[in-house]
Amino acid sequence: MYELLKRFIGKKCNISIMNSNSGILGTITEVQDNWVIVDTDNNGTDAVNIDYITQISEWPTKEKKKK
Repeated sequence: MYELLKRFIGKKCNISIMNSNSGILGTITEVQDNWVIVDTDNNGTDAVNIDYITQISEWPTKEKKKK
């Protein structure tokens, strides 16, 4: 699980948490000791216990298309 989560470090992700209607949107900065550290735009920094994560998806970035 740790190796999978480490692939998302430095990327903006949407993290779904068990028993929560809303998830956490932010950049994953660190994974260690059963915790994921996420820098969010509005709340600062959050720590999420890996045992409660149900899904992680990378948030798409808007890129300008060249014509």
